Amino acid sequence: MARILPLLRALALVEWRDVRSVNSISSNNFFLFCAILMLQPASVVFLGTVGGLLLFFPLCADPMKKIPADRLQLFPLSKGEQAVLRAAASFLSPAIWLILVILALGGTRFHLLSLQLLALVVAVNAGVLWVESALARAPRLRLQLYIPAFPGATGGLIRKNLREMCHVLDLYLAAVLCSAGAIYRLTAASPEPDAVFMITLLVVLALSTYAQQLFALDIERGLVRYRLMPLRGWRILLAKDAAFLIVATPLLLPLQPVAGLSAAFAALAFGHQTSVLHAHPQARWRFVAGVSLTHSILQTVLMFGLGTLAHRHSPAFLALSAALWLVSLALFGWRYDRARY
Repeated sequence: MARILPLLRALALVEWRDVRSVNSISSNNFFLFCAILMLQPASVVFLGTVGGLLLFFPLCADPMKKIPADRLQLFPLSKGEQAVLRAAASFLSPAIWLILVILALGGTRFHLLSLQLLALVVAVNAGVLWVESALARAPRLRLQLYIPAFPGATGGLIRKNLREMCHVLDLYLAAVLCSAGAIYRLTAASPEPDAVFMITLLVVLALSTYAQQLFALDIERGLVRYRLMPLRGWRILLAKDAAFLIVATPLLLPLQPVAGLSAAFAALAFGHQTSVLHAHPQARWRFVAGVSLTHSILQTVLMFGLGTLAHRHSPAFLALSAALWLVSLALFGWRYDRARY
């Protein structure tokens, strides 16, 4: 047991850091919007459930995955000690903590919910094992390998940025909202245009916090590489924006693309300032954390305002939003160059 305790303490420390990384939702635009909707609880049930489930999936990960398999084999542990270590490590999972808290505080009313969450934990880990086994046998099944190469000097950067976006939960939240909106639009006898418009803005809102932290997953080695690249700052920002728009556009096409793209350009135009001047490292497989409540409110007001104008008045506001984005791109590309050199 003495040889297991140091490993358990290290795993507990890693899991505690993972739990602390969940705090990113406190400054995420989408969750701040959900907090405002709490004034009308019926309106937030679906949004909160989707966001909560997406966050629950990475918390289900087996804590033993934190120890590289080759290093685990080097530890002088017997088979019995390895079994004890695996059993004890399972109780370090944040998902298991949540289930135990629900059981302790919820009483008999929440027994079924606890069992459902436990079944979900088992299913997620079984699915992960199956996927890892399949990828080990056939590496070509990795979807990220099929992200195409883009032409030009920044083509590689765009591809890299797309891969980075696949590692934050904001993208998957936007995809779920897009699917819900598309299903409603296709199945409803007479879909309400304002409802589709609101879902469109929610899709952009789900992605908008990432626009505040375009360099979040590059810190710190990536930023050093950018300093060595013979590229102007606006081109580096453009590669970030291109990846954002490549992701956002297909999600907006089934809904109201003119209003959605107006909001997307506005989100990027505002996000350049925080991305360049207030970049903070972000954890992968979490929701991106914004800079501050003030920045989140201003960004949301700007993109909702331009999206609403494009929807209710004239598509010409899409051109205005794109013009603001180009001005912001040039200005903060110049600021980025000054900060680099």
